[in-house]
Amino acid sequence: MPVDLGEYASSIGCVDYEMNVNPVPYVYEWGICVFEETKVMTYLFATQLDQDSFFELLIGSGGVREETITKGLVVVAPESATKLGPLKIALGM
Repeated sequence: MPVDLGEYASSIGCVDYEMNVNPVPYVYEWGICVFEETKVMTYLFATQLDQDSFFELLIGSGGVREETITKGLVVVAPESATKLGPLKIALGM
């Protein structure tokens, strides 16, 4: 994969990244890091189709896409929506 998710998390100020080995449908790799004292789930996808399928599953189970940030094949999802703005800034969006 072109992205090391731990390095990616660190580059946006999300510290203490821990890869999770529990499988998530359509996700290549995922883990949790801490951004401004808030847990953030980070997801890496192998293809755009996998990412689209993940979002279909998320929305179908009551999740809200607007509570995530997507940049390329990486998705970040903070536990608190108040971190969406600061994360977008950290991601250069």
